[in-house]
Amino acid sequence: NKTITKHELNALVEKAYEQVDKIGAGNSPSLFKKIISSAKALGEEKTYGKGLLLIIWFYMSHRQLNTALSYISECLVLAKKLYMDEWLPKLYNWSGLINKTKGDYSNAIDFYEMEIDINTKLNSEENNFVAYSVLGNIYEHLENNKVAETYYWKAKAIAAKYPQHREVINNYPQLNISLISMHIENSRYDEAEKLCIETLEFITSHKATDKSNIAYT
Repeated sequence: NKTITKHELNALVEKAYEQVDKIGAGNSPSLFKKIISSAKALGEEKTYGKGLLLIIWFYMSHRQLNTALSYISECLVLAKKLYMDEWLPKLYNWSGLINKTKGDYSNAIDFYEMEIDINTKLNSEENNFVAYSVLGNIYEHLENNKVAETYYWKAKAIAAKYPQHREVINNYPQLNISLISMHIENSRYDEAEKLCIETLEFITSHKATDKSNIAYT
């Protein structure tokens, strides 16, 4: 195969982003693989990393978690080498989800906490909504409702501050449902009723834009 030029490689990356915008992950990782192989041949490490992020997203979207994990490990090393801190939140989030799915809750908690730390460092606290929500979900599963509720309220604080954030719009009702269950379990019926009303009002005034969000699956 003929090695493409740097200009052609950049055009491939733009094409990949356009494809993602139009059809999402799609059914084939061939374009992402071409970006990775071409970037490697040209020694373009940053573009190589962008290709890794795209192909990880593809495999995560298709639930091929072990394949995604091998790319995540490589991309984490590269992100730290290139000081690309902005890659880390998504990589930590994906790592947390994979470990949560496998039932390795200890490692999942660590990765979600790392995601929160790096988002805070990057002044992107609005992106912590999902991590706080999922940490609450994990601790609730582990029957540590006191800690779970603490994380759910942290997620609600983010939602109150950034109500138009996509992840908030998509996942806020589920967050409230988790808190309603805890209120009922602890006989806090007035609080549960208020939250039910708030949730119904939210659902009627918002339209979720992405039903395939991975946070609660």
